[in-house]
Amino acid sequence: MTERERIESLHQKYLSLRENTPEWQRDGEECKAYHEWYDNAYVFFKSFSNLLDDPDYQVFVNANKSGNCFALEHTYDSISPSYKVLLLKTEEMRKAVTDTPKTKTSKIFISHSGNDHEVVDALVDLLGEIINLSDKNLFCSSAHGFDVKVGENFMDNIMEQYNNHDLFLLYVFSHNYMRSPICLNEMGASWITKKDSVGILLPGFDLEDLGNSCYDKQSISVIFNQNDSEVNHRLNQLKDRVEFLFPTETKNISVSRWEEKRNKFKAVVNSIPEANKGDFSEVIHLEEQAIVKPKASIASSVSPGYYRGRGSYIITFLNQGRGPAENLTVDFDDVVGINVSLEKELFPIEILKPGQSFQVIVKLAEGAPHKIMSQIRWKEDGKEFADKELVLFNK
Repeated sequence: MTERERIESLHQKYLSLRENTPEWQRDGEECKAYHEWYDNAYVFFKSFSNLLDDPDYQVFVNANKSGNCFALEHTYDSISPSYKVLLLKTEEMRKAVTDTPKTKTSKIFISHSGNDHEVVDALVDLLGEIINLSDKNLFCSSAHGFDVKVGENFMDNIMEQYNNHDLFLLYVFSHNYMRSPICLNEMGASWITKKDSVGILLPGFDLEDLGNSCYDKQSISVIFNQNDSEVNHRLNQLKDRVEFLFPTETKNISVSRWEEKRNKFKAVVNSIPEANKGDFSEVIHLEEQAIVKPKASIASSVSPGYYRGRGSYIITFLNQGRGPAENLTVDFDDVVGINVSLEKELFPIEILKPGQSFQVIVKLAEGAPHKIMSQIRWKEDGKEFADKELVLFNK
């Protein structure tokens, strides 16, 4: 019970005694109830400094506080309108404070696969040459001091970053990244929340390997498959962007030192073996009563933490197989009473290569389902395959 609710409860107690106790049976309980209500209301209203010059406040606090039950009735009748107005005013003041949006602090979020931790460690070192890093302005799940604290839930912590900070996303894209549902969901969550982002594409990974994901391929990207001068140019742009976003933490690194640290970072990236694009597990399907082994295998996942019943969600579909899926389509079996619609007309997808993914926006119009079933169909070498994929939403 809030203080406001407690005071109103005392108010109703006084009114009940006043209205339901015959005059010849009054024994002072009514007076006690009046003073208990008035004294608590007096202290409550006095805690709002904006009320000190308010005329209703002046009427209430300057009321006669003495007399028997009959005298207090007359006092109450004179201050009751002011009391009701003051309740409304203090509630509006409370809402004005609680409804004021909190200022979100800027923070770098490095979205990456744990298999690329060597590159990520080098990236953190490079960022540390540009700004003074702390857990206040950087989150990176594989870097000590910038990761999830002991005892904290990983996914809850990820969503805390999205909800409470103005994030600048640095994607470390690789085939490892595209095979990770968590990574793809981080990408979907940033798309939903419209976070500023830059992609760093490791050697052996190109923009076409992003498939139909929601990453904006027209945004600034550092692509290590490009020539050295272009990589330098893009890393310089990344430096300028970080300095712009964190002006108070900027170190003002000299040109010569920046070039030295930039080249050291490139050397680390280029020394890492390229991830094997076709390193996927084999899946068995049934077709026409015969056991076959399709090369493609389509799995789905939904953006974490965004299940709120009615609303829009990103669902990522990933080819985890060894070969491409051709003419791929997806339909959804609606939950009873739930209207599921697709915002993007993506289908059919002509080809979905191994490691590539695509993302669709699913709109839940009414209700709050915890799951929907997707029907996935595709072709390989002229043969048709179908599978059902259960898409689970957060409960």
